[in-house]
Amino acid sequence: MAPPASKKRPPNLRLGEVWRLYRDRNPDLSYFAARQMVEAEIGDPNRLTDVELGERVQLTLEERYWLKIKSIRSVRSSATGQRISRDEERRFYAERKKERDRDRQKLKRAEKAKARAAQAASVASALELDVREEMIFASLTHTFASTPSLLEALKGGACWRGPDGRPLSNESFARVFRRALDHLEDAGLIVTELRNGRRGAKVRWVKKADKRTRSASNR
Repeated sequence: MAPPASKKRPPNLRLGEVWRLYRDRNPDLSYFAARQMVEAEIGDPNRLTDVELGERVQLTLEERYWLKIKSIRSVRSSATGQRISRDEERRFYAERKKERDRDRQKLKRAEKAKARAAQAASVASALELDVREEMIFASLTHTFASTPSLLEALKGGACWRGPDGRPLSNESFARVFRRALDHLEDAGLIVTELRNGRRGAKVRWVKKADKRTRSASNR
């Protein structure tokens, strides 16, 4: 009389896991060849209990863990070939959990270190600002302001003079101002957007970046 089939096991689950085990041991096997081998050596896996099937295929604990096999009981150690107890199996899974936890903690520490490095880079970038960029940044708030209004407010400052001491022309002033804004934006210190002006032309609006935006810009 054939032994009773294990209860509450979908037939395809167990058969699929046995095929996967055979293919892992013999990577060149096709699914069809693996099925033929299973039928020749085991017959119907669903007519065996979990432990009986584990004994028949000589499943190891390591195979059960790495192949994520659920429907077959692991009964041997790959190192010794000896049967293992439930306590040994529980210790094995506990060790694997500790390893996963260590890996997750290591990843979290790496992410925190990356975030700190990005923040330090942002601070370093801010320290490298020239006098003109510092003046622009100091005049900004966390509310958007148009560049024409900023140009008008900052016009005439001593830092906006040329090497000869004379004020920059309107064209040169606007060009230097735009270049300073570009540097501030690349450093993640400001946020800019284009809006429609009174005559349909696009106008650049600027504000200080918050900490979250700065961190994202440095990733």
